[in-house]
Amino acid sequence: MGKNLEKLEVLKEYGWTPETEQQFFLMYGKKLTENYKGSFTIKRDSKTKKWFWYYKFSSTKINPRTKYLCSCDVDLEKGET
Repeated sequence: MGKNLEKLEVLKEYGWTPETEQQFFLMYGKKLTENYKGSFTIKRDSKTKKWFWYYKFSSTKINPRTKYLCSCDVDLEKGET
């Protein structure tokens, strides 16, 4: 499995679909899409092996272009599923 295909599968596993991304941009209107174009991505920390959501801006005027959003992993209490 290629790296991009593997990343796409992980994105889907954590709830991303093309439809939900499109819905997000529709919900936040033109301001977000005109001024802050970009895409969602997911990265795995090499030390902790946990996955994290990021937003990567298309514009090179924003530095750094990749912004942390949140962790994908949920720490459950004992007995929770």
